[in-house]
Amino acid sequence: MNRIYLDHAASTPLLPEVIDTMITSARHVNGNPSSIHREGVLAKNIIEESRKSLAQFLHTSPSQVFFTSSATESNNFIIHSAVQAGNIKNIITSPIEHPAILNAIKFYNRNNNINISYLTPDSTGIIDLNELEEKLKVFGKGTLVCLIHIHNELGTMLPLVEVAQLCATYGADLHSDTVQSIGLMDVDVNVPGLTSIVGSAHKFNGPKGVGFVYLKDSSHYHPLLYGGPKERNMRA
Repeated sequence: MNRIYLDHAASTPLLPEVIDTMITSARHVNGNPSSIHREGVLAKNIIEESRKSLAQFLHTSPSQVFFTSSATESNNFIIHSAVQAGNIKNIITSPIEHPAILNAIKFYNRNNNINISYLTPDSTGIIDLNELEEKLKVFGKGTLVCLIHIHNELGTMLPLVEVAQLCATYGADLHSDTVQSIGLMDVDVNVPGLTSIVGSAHKFNGPKGVGFVYLKDSSHYHPLLYGGPKERNMRA
C-alpha cells in the first residue's frame, strides 16, 4: 500500500526544482557572500535574487526582508528587540500562540520589565476583536501585539487586516507568525499597523534551515546574534 504524506502543516517535501537548485549551488557556489572576489559576488547575487523574489511575493521592498535560520529565530529576534530596545512596554498575545512566541516572551521578559496581557480565544481559536480593542485602548502606544495568522494545529485564521487596522488606530505594533500562510495564500504586508511577519521555507516546499523576517522599519530592531555584518547588520 502506498503511503500518503498528509503532515504538510509540520513540514513539506522539497519541490524537484528546489532539489536541483540546491545540488547546483552545492557544486558550484562555494564563496562567502561577504567576499569581494568572483565566487563571493556570485553567492551574494544568488542570495539577493532570492530576497528580491520573496519581497515581490510579499509586495514589499527587498530592503525589508531579512533571512534567518528559521521562523523560531525570527520570532526570537522580534521579541528580543521589542524587550531590549525599551520602546515596548506592553505585549498583547494569546495562550495558543506557537511556543516560539510564548517561550520567547517568557525568556526575554524574565526580569518582568514588560506587561504581558493574554487574549481569551474561543473553543475554535478565534480571537475576540472587541477584547483586543479594549486592551489597546488601555495600553495604546508602546504595545506589541503578537498573534499567529493561521494556527498550526487548529487551522484558525486571524483577520489580519482588521487586527492590523486596530493596532494602527491605537498606535500599537503588530507582529504575526505567518509560517502557515506564506506559500498557501497571498500575504500583502502593506497594511497599516502590521510591522513584522516571519516565515519558514520548509513550510512551502523549500529547504529546512531557512527562515525570514519582514520588518516595516528595521531601525527599531537589534541583532539577536553579534558578529559579522550579515543581513545588513541584523544577523551575524
